[in-house]
Amino acid sequence: LAHIERAAALKPNWAEAHYNLALVLDATGASARALDELKAAIRLRPDFAQAHLNLGAALASAGKPAEARAHFEAALAASPGWFEANYNLAKALQAEGRLQEALSHYYKAQKVRPDSPELHLDLGNALHKLGDSGGAMEAYRAALRLRPAFIEAEVNLGNVHLEEGDPDRAFAHF
Repeated sequence: LAHIERAAALKPNWAEAHYNLALVLDATGASARALDELKAAIRLRPDFAQAHLNLGAALASAGKPAEARAHFEAALAASPGWFEANYNLAKALQAEGRLQEALSHYYKAQKVRPDSPELHLDLGNALHKLGDSGGAMEAYRAALRLRPAFIEAEVNLGNVHLEEGDPDRAFAHF
């Protein structure tokens, strides 16, 4: 921490120093200072995709999906097609209730990394909320193929079966 603080002090206009300082501060539990350093990195280099992604993730964790969304969009503008930016943007949009927009970004992320069980779970949740039971079940099954002991996917798949009037299949997943 002392070394990276010194680097940031010696080169205050070096965005990477502020970014690295943010990472170290966050790891030591100084989250508020870490956010300030991420903002400083972005002020110095507005197209700093990784800094936007990390700031967006911190804001999403703090329950601020609209603010997070703006940073995920900035990360995508700087690095189009980036899995993490699309996936996190989809989750932020979903948290805002903007499910159709969220689906678009889930599908973009899925093209880059089709092997993410978490992505399939979240995609299934969005589809389920939109009333697409078949699509939700397909997404949950994909998550389970990738991670057979994925309890959340099992439970969600069971819930869809239950809602569809098939308690025996629901019970098998529960």
